[in-house]
Amino acid sequence: MLSWKAQVTRRAESIIENERLSYRPLDVSWLKELAKLSAKADGPLQAQALLREHGIVLVIERNIPGMEVDGAAFLVENIPVIGLTLRRDALDNFWFTLMHEVAHVILHYRTGLASGFFDDVEHVEVDEFEQEANKFASDLLVPEELWSRSPARIAKVPAPIENLAKQLGIAPAIVYGRIRFERKNYAIFSDKIGRGSVKKLLLPEVSDA
Repeated sequence: MLSWKAQVTRRAESIIENERLSYRPLDVSWLKELAKLSAKADGPLQAQALLREHGIVLVIERNIPGMEVDGAAFLVENIPVIGLTLRRDALDNFWFTLMHEVAHVILHYRTGLASGFFDDVEHVEVDEFEQEANKFASDLLVPEELWSRSPARIAKVPAPIENLAKQLGIAPAIVYGRIRFERKNYAIFSDKIGRGSVKKLLLPEVSDA
């Protein structure tokens, strides 16, 4: 864990120094735009650029064997840094993990981000910070008031799920992923979550850094 964080920190420090980033904690106007980037083929790359525009560094660093971390959020020189491992290479996992870590930045900038959060999003420790981050991420992607009355929630066929994703302007993979998680059934819709589509976009930059 420490060596992984050190690698993320080293790369973040270089970006912060070169681009002279600044973070404005009260500016959250861009969050809905971030969620809608999921509908684009190169959405993860655009998300990385949008975050940097708003003073948040997103670093992709390969998972160390035996380290069960999907994402992390912490401060480097008062700049929020999000590290993702992409150990589960699927769109649904990428977008929920990213939003979960963004939630830590937005909600916990002054109340825990300095210590850092290191998350396995499928086995989250049940504490107040993690509950808040989960709810924030879920509602940002699929607002609860829509989800609770949508036929997609109980759907067994793709049409209602695809319709909800289109209504929200997000990637269908996110809705499929939520259904799989809530039903605790990872055998369903396994071909709908965008497996193998994130690393090919984001990991080439690791070797170029």
